[in-house]
Amino acid sequence: MTIAAIADTHAVIWSLFGDSRLSAAARAFIAHAAQSGASVGVSGMTMVEIVYLVEKGRIPRDTLERLLRLLSDPDDVSRRYLSITPSLKRCGRSIVSRCLTCPTA
Repeated sequence: MTIAAIADTHAVIWSLFGDSRLSAAARAFIAHAAQSGASVGVSGMTMVEIVYLVEKGRIPRDTLERLLRLLSDPDDVSRRYLSITPSLKRCGRSIVSRCLTCPTA
């Protein structure tokens, strides 16, 4: 599968929730990618950022779960999004959350 672009965190969130802040051009790009058989990539860092934003109360609590379901849905014929870090699409919130609490050297 071809990846047409890598989505920024806010673009992923706005797309998931149908938020009007996602520009018409971005919506059209995502739709065109899906129609042409390509996907928009979602990085592992985006998932970590989503966990952080949920924990800070800045976005809905179910955002990560919605994204993980979308990434792993074999029946999603549009395949709008594709994880560019395949192992993370199987991770639960607690695993991703640990990335935020790991001590740095």
